[in-house]
Amino acid sequence: MKEYVYNQPFPCKILDVTGELFDLERGDTVITYDGKTLNFLSHSFAATQINLREDFMRVYTVEEMNRYDRIYESAMIAAM
Repeated sequence: MKEYVYNQPFPCKILDVTGELFDLERGDTVITYDGKTLNFLSHSFAATQINLREDFMRVYTVEEMNRYDRIYESAMIAAM
């Protein structure tokens, strides 16, 4: 499960998989389980990796941040 926050300054109208139109506004959080389908409240919609990089900001969990910190520290030690 990965979380993303919509980070564009303007609202976006999106058509979900059932054909219902809904708005995403800045700060809305979406969740993905497979990297292709995003879920917002009761809506599911498709997004490409390019859309995710351009329109959304990734939210990292504490465990992920700790893991990246350990990798960074290991790389610093190895560079010495």
